Amino acid sequence: MLLMRMRARMRRWGVRKRATLVAASVVLVALLGGGALLLVFLQQALINDATNSASTTAKDIASRYDNQEISPTDSLPKDLRHKGLEIQIVRADGVVVAAGHAEYRTRSLVSTLAPPGKTVTYPADSAQISEHEDPSIVTSVGFVNHGMDYAVNVQADVDVQTASVRTAGLYLLVGFPVLVGLVAAVTWFLVGRALREVERIREQVDGVRRASLSQRIGVPRTADEIARLAQTMNEMLARLEESDAAQRRFAADASHELRSPLATLGATLEIAIADTSGQTWRDMQPVLTSQTERMKDLVDDLLVLAKADDRGVQIRRTEQDLDDIVETEVGRIRGASVHTIVVRAVPIRLHCDGPRIEQVISNLLDNAGRHAMSRIWVTVAADGTTAVVDIDNDGPVVPVDERTRIFERFVRLDDSRSRGSGNSGLGLAIATEYTRAHGGTLTATESPEGYCRFRLTLPID
Repeated sequence: MLLMRMRARMRRWGVRKRATLVAASVVLVALLGGGALLLVFLQQALINDATNSASTTAKDIASRYDNQEISPTDSLPKDLRHKGLEIQIVRADGVVVAAGHAEYRTRSLVSTLAPPGKTVTYPADSAQISEHEDPSIVTSVGFVNHGMDYAVNVQADVDVQTASVRTAGLYLLVGFPVLVGLVAAVTWFLVGRALREVERIREQVDGVRRASLSQRIGVPRTADEIARLAQTMNEMLARLEESDAAQRRFAADASHELRSPLATLGATLEIAIADTSGQTWRDMQPVLTSQTERMKDLVDDLLVLAKADDRGVQIRRTEQDLDDIVETEVGRIRGASVHTIVVRAVPIRLHCDGPRIEQVISNLLDNAGRHAMSRIWVTVAADGTTAVVDIDNDGPVVPVDERTRIFERFVRLDDSRSRGSGNSGLGLAIATEYTRAHGGTLTATESPEGYCRFRLTLPID
């Protein structure tokens, strides 16, 4: 037992490990992909912001100096100073006429100036940008002042943006392992908690034996899949218990039914053996024959029901005349019956297993013959797409609370009389199996006149 528990625990750990590894791997891949996209988008957004800022500033200054006098001696105008930007005004011949800081008066930030009325932005890796120790972008806007062509060059360093992206990447690099570890820990805990309930259910089911099929699994109050699993297990155990009880009843009833003819045969043989003249053998021949036939019929019925339980009733449908089947079966019993049998049948053709339906009609007629007082009525009619066969008799009506139980196996409402007539209590059970296989119904009810009625319905098509 200890070894089995250890193996179960190892299997459970294996499931936990696999689930945790899969969850952690999926989260890690998602985080790496998402983090990479985030850094790319962040860098692009920051560079776009710097580009827009440089372009806006260059256009504002170009429009301002469009009519304003540009004095080469005024090398450090205050309106050319913006935080994070380097601004210069350059003549078309490349001479810097004004700049925000003196070090940017020496040469143009770009080798090719934008023509008047145009805006050109050079990315950080452009060959047009003059050498600069930090990565930067330059926007050039051309304008005309007093008949001369000029351009405003605005340089925006992107090293701050690059550093921001680098810092964000570092934070993600540090945070990813923490987040993946947290997901792995939570997954390990939740999967282990769920598997503990599954293992508890498995141990309880494993402890159920045939002698203890009444045991049930404890259902957790979580109202989740685990609770539904426990409920399903309980429903399965209930079906197994019901099936086991039915099998036990079936075996007991079959043994009981076989005991009577076997006892009769045994007693008869003992008497016949004791008679040395041999006359008893001749006198007991009808008894031996009847009891042997009774045992044969009982065994045949048991085989039919056993096959039905094992793989269902196998039927072979062919086109049949239901009214002819009923007339044939009525003719079979009419000669030997002491009852008056009245038949009212309309022609009905349907697809069914002829021998099986003959057996159903025969069993119903035999049942009616055992309980009728003097008359039996058989009616065959169609109700839409359904064929209806009513077999009435003037015997006692089946009690309402027994109208379902009467179709169970080995059930006799008048046990002593039925057993004495050789009835095993299997005829209606077999008829029910055959009828169900055809998609029909077999019920016990009462006719409008108050007679006992058994109604058989079958689909016509």
